[in-house]
Amino acid sequence: MPTAELHGLGFTFGFLLGETIRHSDGRGVDRLVREEIAGPLGIPPEELALGLPPEFLNRVATHADGDDTDDTAAAGTPDGPDVPLTGMRLTSLPDHPRYLTACAPGTGTGTARGLGRLYGALACGGALDGARLMSAERLRTAAVRRVGGMDTILHKRVDRSLGYSQGSPDRPWGRAPSATKEWAAPWDSPTRRLADPASRFSFALTKNRLVEDFSETGAAGRILHVLRQALNLGL
Repeated sequence: MPTAELHGLGFTFGFLLGETIRHSDGRGVDRLVREEIAGPLGIPPEELALGLPPEFLNRVATHADGDDTDDTAAAGTPDGPDVPLTGMRLTSLPDHPRYLTACAPGTGTGTARGLGRLYGALACGGALDGARLMSAERLRTAAVRRVGGMDTILHKRVDRSLGYSQGSPDRPWGRAPSATKEWAAPWDSPTRRLADPASRFSFALTKNRLVEDFSETGAAGRILHVLRQALNLGL
C-alpha cells in the first residue's frame, strides 16, 4: 500500500495502480493507453505501450549491462523466458516476455519517437498536432509537486508530480529556467525523456545499455546540452 516514504518500485506499485484504473474505468491500462493517449497522438501501439502486444516482442531491443565490456555476452535474456521474474539479473528482467507484456504502469515499452510525442503533448499545454489529451488547467494541476525527498530504494532525491518525476536545479535533467515545472524520466530508466512547458520543448532518447549516468557529461546529457544550445533554450 502507498506510504509516506518514497520507494522506487514502480513495477510493483504499478499493478495496484493498474487495477485501480481497471475497476474505475472498466479498461485495462494497456487498452486505456492505446485509446486515450497513443491513438489520439498517432503513436503506433508498438511505440508506446503499457503491456506490449505479444506480436511485437521480436522488435524489442535487448538490454546490456553497462558495466560489462562484452556487449554480446551481456545482451539478450540469458535467464530464459521460463525463469521466474524474482531473482533475475537486472539485464534480464526488462527483456523477459512476461515483464514486457505485463498490463501495469511501470513496465512501459516505447521508442524515442513515441515518447517524444507523449512528452511533446505535456510540453505544449496538453495537446499536440490538434489532439488534446487534457485541458491546460488539468495539466497545471498534474504538474504540481506532490511528494519529494530521498527514495529509500534508489537512495536518491526525487520530486514527483502526478505520475512523473520533476526536474530540479540540482538534477541535470531538470536544469532549466522552468526546472520546477519540468517533467523528467524516472531515475531507474534506461531512457531519457523530459518535457519543459515553459519553452514548449520535449526530448526523448532510448538506450539499451543499463548505465546509471545522469550527469551532464554523459552521452544523453551532452546531446541535451547541444539541443538546448541550438534552440537557444538556456542551459
